Amino acid sequence: MVLGRIHQLADPTPFDFALFPIYFAIIYYLGNRYRQRYLTGDPEIYKYYGQGLMFKLIASLAFCFIYLYFYGGGDTTGFYHWSYQWLRYFFKHPGDATQYLFSDNIGLFYRFISSSDGTGYGYLMKYGSSEVYFVKITSVINMLGLNSFLCTSLVFGYLAFLGSWRLFIVFYDMYPHLKKPLAIATLFIPSAVFWSSGIMKDTLTYMGICWLTYNIYFGLIKRQSMVKNILVGIVMAIVVGKLKGYILLSFIPAAGYWLITKYKEKISSSFLRIVTGPFFMVAAIGLSVLLIGEFGNSLGKYSINNLQKTAEGYQSWHQMTGGSSYTIVGAGDFTLMGLLKIFPQGIVVTLFRPFIFEARSIFNIMASLEGMAFMYLTLSILWHTKIVRLPEAFALDSNVTFCFMFSIILAFAVGITSFNFGALVRYKIPVMPFYAIGLIIIDDVIKRGGLLGGKKS
Repeated sequence: MVLGRIHQLADPTPFDFALFPIYFAIIYYLGNRYRQRYLTGDPEIYKYYGQGLMFKLIASLAFCFIYLYFYGGGDTTGFYHWSYQWLRYFFKHPGDATQYLFSDNIGLFYRFISSSDGTGYGYLMKYGSSEVYFVKITSVINMLGLNSFLCTSLVFGYLAFLGSWRLFIVFYDMYPHLKKPLAIATLFIPSAVFWSSGIMKDTLTYMGICWLTYNIYFGLIKRQSMVKNILVGIVMAIVVGKLKGYILLSFIPAAGYWLITKYKEKISSSFLRIVTGPFFMVAAIGLSVLLIGEFGNSLGKYSINNLQKTAEGYQSWHQMTGGSSYTIVGAGDFTLMGLLKIFPQGIVVTLFRPFIFEARSIFNIMASLEGMAFMYLTLSILWHTKIVRLPEAFALDSNVTFCFMFSIILAFAVGITSFNFGALVRYKIPVMPFYAIGLIIIDDVIKRGGLLGGKKS
């Protein structure tokens, strides 16, 4: 049912409808220029880029109209509203508006708030919140979109696509023979594409974690363009950490393991690899603990001391806002033993639910079909590896461990805090491509005989 609509600055005007096809054409033209210049070696890769970009741009348009006319507005129109207010403020007080973007000064914050006209989105603007930080980023991007909701959404979608493409390039570089399934996993998973196509924090965090993976792989593992990749990686880590710190905290241990294991694999002597193995493992754990502690404390509500309070806040908010909710037996006990008890439930919720009989809307039905596909692929892998041989796949390929470590940690965090299928489908989008890539690599190991006692081809 369409929700009751309040006045929306985001409502498209004739100017928006005239401008949108121009932006659509410009972005698609830039994409074509990129693939003509850099993707000349493999015609299939050339094709995937074009198809993925078109899919993304169409998803951005669909995202806009679904939020405007099906949901009757929401956070995306609220974020646009405040970026619109900032642009008005900029033209009146350019100095204060510019200073506000780069400052946490509380006086500047309330000066900006008081300058805006009436709004139904005051809940988004709480001093020091991640939403305020996101509105600042959105305000800059909105300038690029000429203050048009449709065009700004298109720019957001394009940024997310660039992140998805970088993630594809990382694994294509290691597994060129798996280009088709990798393209599906990174560019064409419907929920990941759709929910990262609009003016939402999810769009930038999804883009950021994909870029960060690319920067670590090419900058630190392959040591290509190290300075540029390190600098971009730092920026992406800050963006993800500021907007959704739990994603970064889930990524750090997986990335630490991946990075150190890759350095270990470069040791040519098998004897030295065995001898130094425990050292590398301890180093990976130590690095992860150090980074989680530093980032967690700097991110405030995601510090170890505040984690329970933050999770409970998410739970109460999602239960209060309604929608298709779910329960987890034993949730609320944040002791180590309590978390271990609900661990399987959290994973199942994120990866496979809502089940088809739990779906109450067209979007939940689509999510349930996607979950069924992932369940089938997971059970197929478990069947072929006889479960007991699954650890062998992790030992054979560190990329499998990296993908599953990140996706499982994040899936658990999302599953035990959402308690609402509507929120869940958005929060889990960084999980899906990494989990799918892990399944693809294991399947490849099986087919090449790595887990069946045969010789690898």
